[in-house]
Amino acid sequence: GILDTDLPAETVAKEIGRCVAISSPGPHAILLVLRPGRYTEEDRKTVEKLLDIFGKQVMKYMIVLFTHRDDLDYEGITIENYVRNYEDKCLQELIEMCRNRYHAFNNRASEDDKEKQVSELIAMIDQMVEENGGTCYINEIHIQAEEMIKKKEDELLQNYNEELEREKLKLQQSRKKMERYQQEAAEAERQQQQTEDKMKEQKKETKILQQKIEELEKQKKELEKQVEELSAERCRNDAQDSTGGVIWKLMSFLRRKQRN
Repeated sequence: GILDTDLPAETVAKEIGRCVAISSPGPHAILLVLRPGRYTEEDRKTVEKLLDIFGKQVMKYMIVLFTHRDDLDYEGITIENYVRNYEDKCLQELIEMCRNRYHAFNNRASEDDKEKQVSELIAMIDQMVEENGGTCYINEIHIQAEEMIKKKEDELLQNYNEELEREKLKLQQSRKKMERYQQEAAEAERQQQQTEDKMKEQKKETKILQQKIEELEKQKKELEKQVEELSAERCRNDAQDSTGGVIWKLMSFLRRKQRN
């Protein structure tokens, strides 16, 4: 356990600190686990160290839990007889300091008996909590631990809020960039649409001009045809006029000759 006398002092201190932090603001019940048999010097030192760290008031919140009750059952000894008749008064004094709160587990019991043992232990814990007014055990160590935890929580909360504000700022900047990109894309799309509209208009105008050119070409051909026809008619008229004059002159000459 954390109060094992064979462990380095640094390891014990770290484990105690971890347990205090986990149980903050303080435990409602503390189980001191022992094995039936000789109450050893190591067990006594463990209890002394526990009292030295947490103070005598911790005994109001403690229950002694014996394991390996099956060893006693094998010898036909109840846990009550074991505690009452144990020769070492140190164990009896410990039980008395815990206000005669002790329980025992049979490690080899059936599953039903194990559940019954656990239920009996929980009932004993509930009764102890009720006797203590529902309060948890608090000493200077727990107060300091609670203050340290509160300070750490405040630091973590502050760091979280600062990180949250930074992320919010990044999000705002990202949104502004996105809005700017959308505006630029919309402007580019508008300009592209205008270009496409102009191209369509230009194609339309080009088509109209092409039609006009084709119409003019057609009119030109018709005029050229009419000119050709007029030229041919004029030539015929000129020829007719010229032939008629010669015939007239010839007839006049003949008439004058007849008179003579």
